[in-house]
Amino acid sequence: MINKSRAGLVLIILVAVFALSVVFFSKLIPRISASSKASAWVPPVTEKLDSPSEPAKIGLPVRLIIPKLEVDAKVEYVALAKDKTMDVPKNQANVAWYLLGNRPGEVGTAVISGHYGWRDDKPLVFAKLSKL
Repeated sequence: MINKSRAGLVLIILVAVFALSVVFFSKLIPRISASSKASAWVPPVTEKLDSPSEPAKIGLPVRLIIPKLEVDAKVEYVALAKDKTMDVPKNQANVAWYLLGNRPGEVGTAVISGHYGWRDDKPLVFAKLSKL
């Protein structure tokens, strides 16, 4: 069983990795203007490959399922908020994928965020994160 101080340390490390990823990617990838509706934009879906010798292209994430945490959440696509930080999922039951980064499954860092804790006596999507 993980004690509260260890869970807090894990959470701090995750937040630090997330923050460094956002800083790293914000310098490499052109920024979307604050006036654009970044969360409404969806990258084009890749075509299915004809040749079985070519590696499969990674599709867009649509769900995040983590059985150990009892997570089964829809994925929202987000970019930068007005203050130039990564936007958050609009629905607290969903998770957000940072669409300016890599897709989950690709080489490199893919960032998925979600709300942590409880609201109205109900667990938010990553309420059980300390179980990892």
